[in-house]
Amino acid sequence: MKSLGFPSRITEQVNQNMKLENEGFHVYYSDKIREDYLMYDLQFTRRNNSYEFNQYQLTLKNTPIPSAVIGGINTVELDYKLKVADALYDKILEVDIEGKMTKEEYDEGIKLISSANDSLKKLMEIEEGRNLAKELMYKYSPQVEYEKFFSDYHEMQSLYEHVQIFPAAGANAYSINEAYQTLKTNTIDLTEKSILNAHAISDETLAHINSSLIEGCNWMAYNTASYQLDKHDVYMFRYRHEANEFVESNVSEFDSFHVIDATYVVNLLKQIHGGKQHNTFSEEITSKQRESQFVFFGNNDALHLQLAKLGFDNKLNEAISFYESYPQTHFQLPVRERNEKEAIDYWLFFEKSDNTSNYQLTRYDATLRISPEIPNTNIIGINTGKLDKAMKQFNWSFDHHTEALVDELLKTKAGRQELKSLDNILNDINKLHHSPEGKEIAEKLMFKYWSAGPYEPNQFSLKDIQQQYEFTCTVSAKNMLPKSAVYELLKATAKETILNQTTSITQTTNVMNQKNFDYLKDQVKFTGFGEALENELKEKMQKQTPEFQILHTAKFGNDTADATLHFKKSDQSDMYFFNRYNVSLKQEQSSDVVDQTFYINKGNNITLKEAYNLMSGRSINKDLTNKEGQVYNAWMQMDFKETDASGNYKMKHYHQNYGYDLEKVLANHPIKELTNEQDKTRLIDSLNKGNKQSVTFIENGNEQKHFIEANPKFKSINVYDGNMQRVVNKQSKGEREHQGETNNVKQEGKRERQTQNEADEGPEVPKTSKNKKRKQGHTI
Repeated sequence: MKSLGFPSRITEQVNQNMKLENEGFHVYYSDKIREDYLMYDLQFTRRNNSYEFNQYQLTLKNTPIPSAVIGGINTVELDYKLKVADALYDKILEVDIEGKMTKEEYDEGIKLISSANDSLKKLMEIEEGRNLAKELMYKYSPQVEYEKFFSDYHEMQSLYEHVQIFPAAGANAYSINEAYQTLKTNTIDLTEKSILNAHAISDETLAHINSSLIEGCNWMAYNTASYQLDKHDVYMFRYRHEANEFVESNVSEFDSFHVIDATYVVNLLKQIHGGKQHNTFSEEITSKQRESQFVFFGNNDALHLQLAKLGFDNKLNEAISFYESYPQTHFQLPVRERNEKEAIDYWLFFEKSDNTSNYQLTRYDATLRISPEIPNTNIIGINTGKLDKAMKQFNWSFDHHTEALVDELLKTKAGRQELKSLDNILNDINKLHHSPEGKEIAEKLMFKYWSAGPYEPNQFSLKDIQQQYEFTCTVSAKNMLPKSAVYELLKATAKETILNQTTSITQTTNVMNQKNFDYLKDQVKFTGFGEALENELKEKMQKQTPEFQILHTAKFGNDTADATLHFKKSDQSDMYFFNRYNVSLKQEQSSDVVDQTFYINKGNNITLKEAYNLMSGRSINKDLTNKEGQVYNAWMQMDFKETDASGNYKMKHYHQNYGYDLEKVLANHPIKELTNEQDKTRLIDSLNKGNKQSVTFIENGNEQKHFIEANPKFKSINVYDGNMQRVVNKQSKGEREHQGETNNVKQEGKRERQTQNEADEGPEVPKTSKNKKRKQGHTI
């Protein structure tokens, strides 16, 4: 049990059942991974006065709740409220409740549970909300309670629950991680289905998604604020962390982006349009969906014989006999072979014959991975050669950090040393990957040791390395080749490919560096300029001019921002760099134009939306880096009274020791959104970006719409009414008292002595563009 990853705490249950000396028994273990609820049913049988653990059943349950507002009920908020209520209900039912909850906590819990149930009942009574109420009830209510209102519990189970039996003994035993990954792979992501059903997709957007999927961009960020998803509402990314970074950089009162995995191509497009087929499917995708052809056998002895002829070890026969006893419609079996220079994985796919216990081999996939050479060098104090040797000492095919294994290792000095060595390796890999000069070597080491295992990273992809060192082919039943022939074929392909790669590296060419383009394309996208500039960027890079500019215009409400992006070619190579962008802002209420230049760094760039907020007089919160490379957090605001030598308005910085705590300031105001953790987080994120955010004030039992923005200078927020007129007396008592206190931060002493009247003037904005004289041609 420990070697498969089950926690040691369930051992006591097993021991208690064994004492009863029944012929067999079950032990249950539950877990949760993100939104997936997992139930493991461990099955024990008695044989010759001892018990055997031969198999376990895994049930994966995922009940996504789409975002909607029906009859004044927000389904996302209700989902969260029911989750809290469910946990409270379990706590209230405990025997020793007096020792765990106060009377006030108990009363508050009962009140919350009652409120959640009332909202659920109300949603159920609304015709368009009944299906959502049903999904919420299935997610949180026992079967008996659910069936008081609905009669389709088993249909809901078949839709949202997925079950598979896994062997627990012998060479083909599945660890709990392997079982979860296998079951997850065979399950269509229902969360994405529910989300996408709530939106309409234009044909142009479908074509965009389709072409992006072909190019390997499987992660999609889409605007949940728009019902009709047009092309500008959908952005496709190669890696998940890129999509998440884009979403974090584009929080505003106008947009709310969400990230989903678009790996299941046909299912994704079917889900969007209710199952209708579309001509936008390319042949490159649909060809992968064709059904495999089968080879039929009279019995499984013939299957065993065929596997032997193909060169597969007879260990597979034991696994096949397991599925004879516990039939499955289809299953997969892996065969892995390793040495220092290469690794090859075979995945064999079997399907059950109709009304028999016989299985057919439908196909097998073979993947050859050539181990990349790891140079022996020192990068940021890490010797990569020694790191390579240290990683070679471990078997990375299983997770060394499961609860059961860690408990076992901590018992001995050698085990504790092993854990320490593992942690050192993981820390060194992480440091290398975050350094520009060590990133490629780190990814080669990950590919060499972690591919197709529990340590393979899921925050980013190793696709660039895979394209160089990984080679795959599928052997169908129609043309079943021995695995030795398949290996030689892959080996020859690998040799030719690596030779061609080596040759291409040595050739001198003036063709645009594709990686350089990809890097700049992403840099432009994440700085807030979207994907519309990609073609122009590509064309201008291909011309190989020393420098070039790209123009871009963005609308923010009725304000217009004209941006000029500046690119320059390196003096030492053909690489281009995105150095800066200039913004000219024309606001609706002003006849003047504000100009400012924003410089591009390796990280923490000011996005176009943040630039607009700064130029509108508001403040933004950023993680910055000082000259020593240390990261610190600060609020930034433009000083429209002073410019630097280049004609740029200077920036005021309010560091952490200045004492501005936005969350505490917000707590001093009767803001409705603060009562919900999700809404509160979104509100703070939006204010950190410098947005003027819409909120609801609750005063004397009445709700009023207001707009607020951060004001770090006076450790407060600026409040506007529904007509965007400044409300000068919205300070709470706590804020007024706080403003009268003495602040020990010396560099801000002058600010603390300014009067409240100055604080009420609102954000500082430029009076006229004549005060600023831009000096052209002197920017470095």
